[in-house]
Amino acid sequence: MGIHRYLDSLRELQRTVTPPDWLKIGWDFLETMGVGELFGCDLDIFPILERIPPDSDFVDVQNFLQHAVVETLLEKLDEGWTTILLDVDKMDGTPAAVLVPNIHELRAKEMHNISIPVLGTELIVYDIHMNEKGAEIIPGHGESVLLRELWLTALGHEILSKFNFGLRTTLKGFGRIQSEFNKSSIKYQLKRVKEEFGLIQSNVSEAMVSLILSQIELE
Repeated sequence: MGIHRYLDSLRELQRTVTPPDWLKIGWDFLETMGVGELFGCDLDIFPILERIPPDSDFVDVQNFLQHAVVETLLEKLDEGWTTILLDVDKMDGTPAAVLVPNIHELRAKEMHNISIPVLGTELIVYDIHMNEKGAEIIPGHGESVLLRELWLTALGHEILSKFNFGLRTTLKGFGRIQSEFNKSSIKYQLKRVKEEFGLIQSNVSEAMVSLILSQIELE
């Protein structure tokens, strides 16, 4: 195949495109090489391409990519890296199947007791003796529930995409999300905030964050 003759042009291409576009180019390349089960990995595949043995034919490159990308992803998953766009169903019967248990574990971990920010005020509750009993969130008017962090989780992305949510919603809209969470026995808590903030549950590249958020804005 002589893939190494393409490396210089790929280097030049990487200099001219945005990091999110470079991610997508990598995924397209994997699909072209018949390794579509790894589509959506939060990974720059160029360093892996540089390690492909010279004079490799198509099958050699395909086999190399299957195993090299999987090995790299195993390391990334050990570091708690995002699995947001990986499709475990496509991995069945491929070398990528070894990733599936790690992916399920990470997805459960990132959703465990996730905090969902709500813009609003806090009402302190007292008993008749003026002992503090707790607090309640009084959400602001309109779209006060912030969904950015939820979009950057695998399950959250799946649910929010299904119902075409944006980056914010009302309490009524959040009720639809809650019902989906309840089907999955997901625990979560509302967290009052004064302004929007970032609290991503998993390690994720800025390129992936930009890609996800830009797709939401286009919908």
